[in-house]
Amino acid sequence: MGGGLDPAGGCGRHETGFREACVVVSADSAVPADYRPPDFLTVEEAGAVLRFSRGKAYELAREYLATGGADGMPVIRLGRQLRVPRALFENWLGGPITWPIPTQSRASAAIAMPVASATSMPHATRPRTRLSTNAGQPSIPFGS
Repeated sequence: MGGGLDPAGGCGRHETGFREACVVVSADSAVPADYRPPDFLTVEEAGAVLRFSRGKAYELAREYLATGGADGMPVIRLGRQLRVPRALFENWLGGPITWPIPTQSRASAAIAMPVASATSMPHATRPRTRLSTNAGQPSIPFGS
């Protein structure tokens, strides 16, 4: 079959449930491949787009499957995997998604902040090292 849309509104290559999501798009060579969203997202990636927790994203996916697509985030099952078709997801959201997903984890934010080391601090502001008050107390030997 050709790559255009058929009179029923789909591309003619997919099941009836996906015909409304089929859109033939030519690859834009001006946009780097890293910045083009994939055709199928993981549930976690779709949750990150929505800024939901992993648990909430899977909850919406299970709701979609349980209601036959009436409620929840659109997903399809591929074997034991769940995937979110980008076209259905963008249709459900009402617009295109931004890619790559902006991620700002707490760990990377903490790393980005400048941290003064104890050796770079003046002597008066250095944290005091704790001295053992039980210097005479025996320690437990560990076998090797």
